[in-house]
Amino acid sequence: MCGIFGYVGDERSVPLTVGSALKSLEYRGYDSWGIVWREADRLQTVKKIGRVPTSFAFDAISRIAVGHTRWATHGGVTDANAHPHLDSTGRVAIVHNGIVENAPELRVWLGGGTTFASDTDSEIIAHLLGERVSAGETIVDALRAVFPLLQGQNAVIAIDQWDEVIAAAMNVSPLVIGMGDQGSYISSDPFALTGKAREMVIAPSGAVVQLDAHGVRTFGYDGQELPLPDSHPVPDVSLDELGNHSHFMAKEMSEQPEVIRAQIADPESTARLSDWIQQADHVILTGCGSAYYAARIGATWLARLSGKRTVAVPASEFDDIAPYLNDRSLVIAITQSGETADILEAMRTAKKSGTPVVALVNVIHSSAARLADDVIPLLAGRERSVLATKSLLAMLGRLLAVNGHLTGTADQKVQGLLETARSLDELSLSDDFDTHISGISDVIAKSRHVYIIGKGDGFGVAQEAALKIKEASYVHAEAFAAGEIKHGAIALIEPGTPCIAFATDADFVTDTGSSVQELRSRGGYTIGVGLDVGEGACEKLVLPDLGPANVLIHIFVAQRIAFNVALLRHLDPDYPRNLAKSVTVK
Repeated sequence: MCGIFGYVGDERSVPLTVGSALKSLEYRGYDSWGIVWREADRLQTVKKIGRVPTSFAFDAISRIAVGHTRWATHGGVTDANAHPHLDSTGRVAIVHNGIVENAPELRVWLGGGTTFASDTDSEIIAHLLGERVSAGETIVDALRAVFPLLQGQNAVIAIDQWDEVIAAAMNVSPLVIGMGDQGSYISSDPFALTGKAREMVIAPSGAVVQLDAHGVRTFGYDGQELPLPDSHPVPDVSLDELGNHSHFMAKEMSEQPEVIRAQIADPESTARLSDWIQQADHVILTGCGSAYYAARIGATWLARLSGKRTVAVPASEFDDIAPYLNDRSLVIAITQSGETADILEAMRTAKKSGTPVVALVNVIHSSAARLADDVIPLLAGRERSVLATKSLLAMLGRLLAVNGHLTGTADQKVQGLLETARSLDELSLSDDFDTHISGISDVIAKSRHVYIIGKGDGFGVAQEAALKIKEASYVHAEAFAAGEIKHGAIALIEPGTPCIAFATDADFVTDTGSSVQELRSRGGYTIGVGLDVGEGACEKLVLPDLGPANVLIHIFVAQRIAFNVALLRHLDPDYPRNLAKSVTVK
């Protein structure tokens, strides 16, 4: 979603302070960017479409500045629709993350005399604040009155040209406050505070935050001052650089073996998750995007290996199973950022039913972590590429390890994960593996469509592989359960159509091989990955059989293919079009 940032304190360079923060927040949205600052009792703005630059064509010194990097929801990608937005007088400026769900009603309320400079819902907030500030209210008091009017999950930062004060408020959409020697900061992401603030606190919902040169204060909507939440150290991202890698996706793929080893060194978290599952009559795993495919694979493992009644549900469709939840259910919410709106809504729905919720989450100070009854850290470290790689393997690593606890084979699963980490290291250094990946990638890069099949946990791998190829390269990729391809979808196969089969499970390799043969008989160019699917494959990448841990290796293969296809099509897999790392609106 959008990234927002503000600073107030000593005089500092605006592009160095705010611009560097926006670069750190860019993975939240990169359709456009903008900055507003106070200069000689006037507000100066710069905003442009495209990614945040590495160097800026302007320089300015100010004691207060606010910035925004946008993922468009209302209004096209234009300079006018970029944030910040100002009121009609140019006195008040805001940046906004979220969707104002009642924007049409508020626009009518403002009346026909208001002139809008953009097509966004966000600009309405600036005009509402401007009316109250022009009537004599402070920017903090104005936001106390206006923010409760906004329906939906929103975060707003606002400033007034006549005052060196930042006002901010949030409802679900995250805001983090930083305190440092030179001033106070506020950001939608704690990583933007690194190198600026000493400590941070999470901005509370249902309150307005005031930041000025003297520090930070928090007020309820009724004007009563509230205590600040407990503080936390600002995350250290000193190692958050590309190093010798061309892209963050490449870097993060290379870090996956160490993520697995970090989880092995934390058996206590896995044991806690096992206890929660054992106490439940049935388990619901939920997530969005790649996290949902991790949930599907995890549900397959829990059902087949552990015998636990389990279902996976996309978080956006969680209402479908809500009537069946009770205090004997368990919801496992799987999320990298912990801020995805759909997953947070699913968690709140579960808790209303008295259902315990455990979060498998990478960002441990996130909204999901605060909402959950227990937190199982993924230990993946910061993930900068929009495409999930190491966070997904971390989700699967946790889910595979917990099956070991549940089945009394914990030591065996640990050995399997250690072998997985070693295999990933070996594959990364293998020229023969690179040759296979290059050949498969070249076929897909030249194609308009690719179809991917799998059975059992291999179907989840096929779904994730299709998603990665779509995200990274914009090639249409579609996944099917291996046995379902003949029930209609095989009509899509033409001579030369690439068809990839992920064979993860020895129990299903014969069935998967039969589906591969059916695809080849219709002219498909069939590629077998994993266990040997037989003579139906035009091309094979046969990998060692590590049991259920095959999934992790095969996911890595899918990641490498998607990455290579993106490069062959001259695309940047770190910043695919129309996407953002954390989608904080519904």
